[in-house]
Amino acid sequence: MTYEDIPYSSGHPWYYVLGGHIPSIKEIRLEVRATAYKGYLAGEISKAFGNDAKLRSIKDDVEAALKKDISQYRQCAFQLYQYRKTAKESEPVCDAVHVSVSLKRNHIYNELAHLDYINELTPQLSLF
Repeated sequence: MTYEDIPYSSGHPWYYVLGGHIPSIKEIRLEVRATAYKGYLAGEISKAFGNDAKLRSIKDDVEAALKKDISQYRQCAFQLYQYRKTAKESEPVCDAVHVSVSLKRNHIYNELAHLDYINELTPQLSLF
C-alpha cells in the first residue's frame, strides 16, 4: 500500500500507522491553501477586523505558537522515523508517536490557516 492509497488524511493518526508520508511544513501550507479553511479562530479574527492592535496581538500569538509547534513537530517526525526503523512487521498498532505527529500536524495546519486568513483580511498588517 502506498501512502496515496491510505484512506485517511495526514491529520489522522492511522495515516501514520499505515505508513503515510510525513508532510513537510511547506506541504501542510499547500494543503491549507488548497482549502477554504480559515482555522478555528476565524470568528475571533473576523471580529477583530478593523482593530489593527487586536489583529496584531492574535497574529503574534499564532506566530509564537506556530514556531513552538514546528519545533515539536520536527521532534515528533524524528521519533516516528525512529519508531518505523525499529518497528517489527506485525499487525498495525496506533501508538503515542502516531497520535503526537498527527496532533502537531493539525496544530500547524490551524495556525497556518489563521495566519493566511489574517493576511487575507489585512495584507498591510504584515508590514508593521
